[in-house]
Amino acid sequence: AAREAVEAAVAALYALAEGEDATLAEINPLAVTAAGAVVAADAKIVLDTRAAYRQPGHAALEAPPEGSALERAVTAAGGTAVEIDPAGDVVGIISGAGVTMATCDMLVDFGARVRCVIDLGGGPIGNPAGMVPVFRAVAALEPRVTFINAYLHSSLADDFARALATAHGEAPVGGRVLLRLLGRNAEEGRRILA
Repeated sequence: AAREAVEAAVAALYALAEGEDATLAEINPLAVTAAGAVVAADAKIVLDTRAAYRQPGHAALEAPPEGSALERAVTAAGGTAVEIDPAGDVVGIISGAGVTMATCDMLVDFGARVRCVIDLGGGPIGNPAGMVPVFRAVAALEPRVTFINAYLHSSLADDFARALATAHGEAPVGGRVLLRLLGRNAEEGRRILA
């Protein structure tokens, strides 16, 4: 009976993790009492904040928001923003964590004062509903330069371009906007934005 109960607990934990977009679902320890009952003595669940658009019920579970207005807006859209220099005038909008770090380093090496970097990380990429709030948050900063650096291997560059065009149409970003777009359908994406 205990074996079946443990199997049921593991199956339920897996279903919970998959159904709720958890990045971690852990029971430790899973105990069997003297009476033979299976009990999760302790458990931890970490929900993927980048799946918020698929999991609207998660918002009620979250702690009060932390960070700046920009960081909160980008997080709500499914990305991650890091403010670096409040006096900076360059914003980076980038397609993933590794590219974000490399782009920030490159901008600083070239003497740019980076206000913030935004890692889209899969959330808002190709999704106008996610990109519009990101652009609104960036437009509020009034950057001199917005550098969009996207190397897309799982998302389609033309979908990303359409999302950018929609977002810029609804929330125009002032200053100079520079784009580096590589990956699947990049030529079509650049054509859309030309």
